[in-house]
Amino acid sequence: MQSFRPDYTALKQTARDFLPYAVGAAAVAASVDYSYDAFPCVKGNLDLVRDMLKQHQTFYEYSASGIALGLIPDLLAQRYEILSKTREKIDLRRSAVMSAVGAISGGLIIRQMFDFNLDTFHGSGFSQTVKRVLFDQLVFTPPYLGSFFAAMHILNRGKLKDMPYATLKKLSEVLPVNWLVFGGCFSWIIYLSPPDAMIYVQTALAVLWRSFLYHKSSVDQSSK
Repeated sequence: MQSFRPDYTALKQTARDFLPYAVGAAAVAASVDYSYDAFPCVKGNLDLVRDMLKQHQTFYEYSASGIALGLIPDLLAQRYEILSKTREKIDLRRSAVMSAVGAISGGLIIRQMFDFNLDTFHGSGFSQTVKRVLFDQLVFTPPYLGSFFAAMHILNRGKLKDMPYATLKKLSEVLPVNWLVFGGCFSWIIYLSPPDAMIYVQTALAVLWRSFLYHKSSVDQSSK
């Protein structure tokens, strides 16, 4: 099994390919934010949509997670693999599986963790935020990532006998980076957000991180 050594040329090309979409999304978000304050008709329609989504919040969370934590990150990962010549073309089966993984992990597992975390550590002070981040990173994240890599090993048609070693190896490589990225920055942003918005903030912040996880979970099997 090989360690993750990024192909920086392919990584830069993937970033360039993704940049127009990121800029476009940012422009749309900025335009909507401006229009919401400037135009009453826009505000009224957006409030109507928001109220409708609240009535179907579970469906919306699963759908958003499936797209932002599954489909988009996997397509980015596969684009990187094609440019780095470790894959020939987009695997639609893999993207469908990753969409399901994203929907379940975001809409079900992470949502339940947020609810439990908020119920356990009440309040909005700094000390409570610290407790939530520590619970997230030290109690929830290690078994969550371990289960994720174990499941991905099976979904990528890995051998069952290799699963414990493969899972522990990936966990030892990825967990310190996760603590740095999320524990050092992203988790603080998430837990300082309004409770109803936490899952959506986490989803937005995790797009590129999930792309790395999906690539990392498949690179060893594809290199054999």
